[in-house]
Amino acid sequence: RKKKSLPQGMRYRENGKIEFRISIGDRRYSVYGASITECRKRELEKREEVEKETYRTKGNLTVSEYMTDWLEIMEDNVASSTIRTRRKLNARMVRQTIDKAGNVFGDVKLVDLEPGHIRKMQKSLLNDGLHSRTANETLSLLKQALQDAANERYLDWNPAKAVKSIPQRETPARDTIHRALTKTEVDSFMNAASDSWYYPLYVFLLHTGM
Repeated sequence: RKKKSLPQGMRYRENGKIEFRISIGDRRYSVYGASITECRKRELEKREEVEKETYRTKGNLTVSEYMTDWLEIMEDNVASSTIRTRRKLNARMVRQTIDKAGNVFGDVKLVDLEPGHIRKMQKSLLNDGLHSRTANETLSLLKQALQDAANERYLDWNPAKAVKSIPQRETPARDTIHRALTKTEVDSFMNAASDSWYYPLYVFLLHTGM
């Protein structure tokens, strides 16, 4: 009896079974079945198996390892100045101590990462004298990286989403010696500078807020 024609990628074996060759990522696999339908079912099972294995492998990366890989991928998508800033933020972040035993944030396994680890990292950054704004920029970077990990199914969720930004603790520059001049002070300054070559520049700066 003439054998039924098979879809692309399938072929009959000598034992009568059908072999279905599939590509997953950069690797090729073969699944077998007594029918086309069974081969399709085996294909789905194989894809799920490989996906779970990839998940376990990626999930076993430490935060430091994952961030290193992620930043390398980002190099092609952002300006060189941006990647330098991100690397600087990351380098400080992964070395922060998060417990009394001296364990550092970067050594936490990606799959074990919890909001508590991230909050301790935040606190450590502030204890190192880091400005709250920079600490929040670090958190923002981590949130972006972990969201990509969740999107790619290396994580079930993004634990950084549960962590809030730090309220500004430092006195705003406008409330220190860097405050804006009062009108009386501006008049006094302009009178004193009236003979200066830079007088037109001072007028421009003061009237534009620059």
